[in-house]
Amino acid sequence: MKPTTPIISGGMNALRLPGFFENLGHGNVINTSGGGSYGHIDSPAAGAISLRQSYECWKSGADPIEYAKEHKEFARAFESFPGDADKIFPAGVKAGRAQVIRLCTELQETPPVRWGRFLPHKGKP
Repeated sequence: MKPTTPIISGGMNALRLPGFFENLGHGNVINTSGGGSYGHIDSPAAGAISLRQSYECWKSGADPIEYAKEHKEFARAFESFPGDADKIFPAGVKAGRAQVIRLCTELQETPPVRWGRFLPHKGKP
């Protein structure tokens, strides 16, 4: 059988990736996680960066909550996907997530980009 590259999709986001790679045993995949990018609280670009940071977190063997303290986009994924944060990181997640969210606020250098800023508003040019 010829080697193939798996494609992952379907609800994948930065918080789910480390466990997925751990179960798979490698990160050599094609990641088509549109929701993981477009669902990010700051922007699709920040979502894509958070996915890359998630892979780097897994590859380095770092603790995701500790890793998030130094990586803004990955940290903001905890706010973007709170249901997954609660399910995937149950041990100390309330304290950990609150700490990550606090750090996110401190790390914010610019206000988050929201798609609504680019859409026409009623009564405004």
